[in-house]
Amino acid sequence: MSNKGTREYIVEAGYDSGIQNENQGNHNKNHNRTEKLRRMRRAKRMQMLRRKYMMCAFTLVLIICAAISTHAFNAKAKSGVTGQTLYKYYKNIEVQPKDTLWSLATENYCAEKQTLQEYITEVQNINHLNDEQIIVGNHIVLPYYSPEFIYY
Repeated sequence: MSNKGTREYIVEAGYDSGIQNENQGNHNKNHNRTEKLRRMRRAKRMQMLRRKYMMCAFTLVLIICAAISTHAFNAKAKSGVTGQTLYKYYKNIEVQPKDTLWSLATENYCAEKQTLQEYITEVQNINHLNDEQIIVGNHIVLPYYSPEFIYY
């Protein structure tokens, strides 16, 4: 053995390349770990980003649903619908002098349910009348609406 330094001896003996390969291997292992960590962090960021997009989409859908239901509620309020339940009943009356089908219809029809002309047509159908002529003393059946439920 000579007085050469250890490094020189290793190079001469051919061990230097082994050390370099070992260092290279450690470097590759560290590089692989770093890459793996980068990929995991990126995947986590992407997952968080997807979650944020989903929350934004869900919030947008909720806002749209709320706007539609509010609009529907306002439209119902403006149309004059009171939400009150009206029950349909029938009454039998005797025709008095000066009674006409139109005067009886005006007293008994419900504007929320039908027009005056529709009501008169319904009365004619119920009583089998061919025209608007009614005879004093005869009995006719008139439909009417009431919010009260009458149980017989």
